Parts: sequence; structure tokens; C-alpha cells
Amino acid sequence: MELRTRGAKLGVLIKQAREAKGLSTRQLGAAIGTTHSYIHKLEAGWFQSISPENVQKLAQTLDLDSQDLFALAGYRIPEGLPNLVPYLRTKYGDDLPDEAIAEITSFFDYTKAKYGDGGGPVEDEIEDVDAGGPK
Repeated sequence: MELRTRGAKLGVLIKQAREAKGLSTRQLGAAIGTTHSYIHKLEAGWFQSISPENVQKLAQTLDLDSQDLFALAGYRIPEGLPNLVPYLRTKYGDDLPDEAIAEITSFFDYTKAKYGDGGGPVEDEIEDVDAGGPK
């Protein structure tokens, strides 16, 4: 896809999502930590590149699929899925403290060990579980 066409499509998507959320270019710029003129240039398709951080912030702020935005911004989408911790850091950033990520990882490891990769329980009996693991 040609750079100008891709930029125009990205710009249209950003503008439609911004307007649907009732945000001005100034409000969106402030929400992602940039200026209203930067948002205007993105919406007009007048950019050479957009940082991955800004793509992610736009996706989160505008409730858009980040993979769609990354593709329109010219980034290759990885074939596989990310590991759990990088995914959580990317998706939630500073909103999810290290302690919460450690708890999620621990519970995930417990669940994976219990159910294995085949989808069924490893043990014959399923124990009751809370967010902290087996009771």
C-alpha cells in the first residue's frame, strides 16, 4: 500500500473515532501527550511515521484495535502472540502495578500446570480456586 494512501486511511480512522468519542483535537492530543497540531497532521495523513507508543496510546484512548492501527501506520504485525508480561505491560502500562502482574503471572502458571496444554484437567479432581490459587 502506498504511504500516502495508508496515512490517509489511518487519519480517517483516527478522526472518526475521535469524533465518535466527542473529543477535540486538543483533548485527544492532551490524552496521548502530544499537541493538537500533531493530531491534525495525523488525521490529514501528513506524517512520515508515527511512534509505536503513540499508536498504542491512540488505540487505548479511542478504543480502537491496536493491530489495525499498527498495520495502517506501516508496522508489521508479528505472527505469534506476545508473552503474558509484555502483553500486560503494553495493554495496561502503569495502570497495572508490578504486584498485580506478579499475581496474574503466578495464577496463570498455576492454571497452566493444572490444566496443561490439552485443555483438560491434569488431575482427576478439580479443586476450588480463588484469585490466589488453590484453597
